Amino acid sequence: MNPRILKIEEEGDFWRKATKPKIRLTGRWLEQMGFPPHRYVEVSMIQPGVLQLRLKPEADGQETQSNGDTIPSFEECMDTIEHLEHEARTAFSPAWRHRCKREIAEWEAFVAKHYPGRNAKAVSKSVAPSATETASPVKY
Repeated sequence: MNPRILKIEEEGDFWRKATKPKIRLTGRWLEQMGFPPHRYVEVSMIQPGVLQLRLKPEADGQETQSNGDTIPSFEECMDTIEHLEHEARTAFSPAWRHRCKREIAEWEAFVAKHYPGRNAKAVSKSVAPSATETASPVKY
């Protein structure tokens, strides 16, 4: 497979000049290169300007779904929800904010299904979808 050329983006608060670099990796080519969804990667710096991605082995005893994907721990779910909340709060685009809210609702439903008795909504009240917004699954 041919090398990919990706642009290093900038995100954050441009007005306050509080930005940071970001590299976004998306696409079916990731799976073709051995990086399936719902897995973790280890990112290490080989030298300045050179990053290495390694697929993390699945943890022993970690639950899996019927399709073979591992189920993230409650803490990993909460980290994802917190990240999405931050994205929703700092989003410049209403469409991106709406997408983040929908994903938060999906993660909250996931937590309710796989971790009964643990409340993900307690964390994500600040950007929960309003009554007029639909929390339908995001399709990519």
